[in-house]
Amino acid sequence: MKLMSRSVFTVLTFSMIFALLATSSHPAVRAQTPAPPPPPPAQTSAPQTPPPPQIVAQSMPPDRKAFLDANRVSDPQKKIEALQKFLTDFPKSQMLYSAHESLMNALLKNAPEQKENILLHAQKAIDTAPDFARKFICNQVANDLIEAGVLLDKAEEFAVKALSSTEAELAKSLRQARASYQTIMGRIYLKKGKTKEAEKAFKAALNTVPSGDANSTNVRAATLGLAEIAEKEGKYDQVLTHLSAAAISGRMDASARARLETAYRKTHQDSLAGLDEMLDAKYEKDFPRPIKVEPYKPTPARTDRTVLS
Repeated sequence: MKLMSRSVFTVLTFSMIFALLATSSHPAVRAQTPAPPPPPPAQTSAPQTPPPPQIVAQSMPPDRKAFLDANRVSDPQKKIEALQKFLTDFPKSQMLYSAHESLMNALLKNAPEQKENILLHAQKAIDTAPDFARKFICNQVANDLIEAGVLLDKAEEFAVKALSSTEAELAKSLRQARASYQTIMGRIYLKKGKTKEAEKAFKAALNTVPSGDANSTNVRAATLGLAEIAEKEGKYDQVLTHLSAAAISGRMDASARARLETAYRKTHQDSLAGLDEMLDAKYEKDFPRPIKVEPYKPTPARTDRTVLS
């Protein structure tokens, strides 16, 4: 009986121990279980997708679209016709020179015997190109003619024009750089009290580049320096000349404007009357308008009808 009770006690004891171990192991198991992944963040805006091809085509300028479409034509004769139609439909397009060059190349490849027509579009490609690109178009047209082996005399002429234009631009850039250095040297001499050297450097800077091509910063610095030298010598007629040149070359600060007005007063009976008119006249003389605009004059055929667009 005691043995039975001792066995029952033992079983009950072990049962209680196993129960305690089981309940105490749950938290450890739960702590080791990975947490579920967080939900994906909500999108604040719809993903960007490229517009369909038809929308891109609709937003393209009509002349550019027509030019690209014409160049995509594979049939040689139809491509020539498409480019000719482009030139007719868009006579004021900024892509005229590209269209003329494309048409010239199409003729070189498919109708090399049409030399007059080829030359016509070669020249128009050059004439309608922007000023900054003209020398490059000259060179490209010359290269196209050489590759095709036609109109070699004209190819030489176009190449010479391209070279001459490039050399002229390089020479102009060199003159501008020299004028800039001469102006800096003049300012240094003036600060050091070397008046004669400063005057010589400033005048050299102004003489290096024609007034129409001169950099306004160099002109303003050189003329202000010469005006300062003339002021020290009391030569106010020269001061007025130099400060007027500075005024029309760009914006003057308040100090330079005051010096200009002082010089004008000293040479015009202490009056500023006519100063602005004098500056306007000097500007018109030194920087003439490339295009003369005539004021509108109504003709007898004019009516009071409103034009609706």
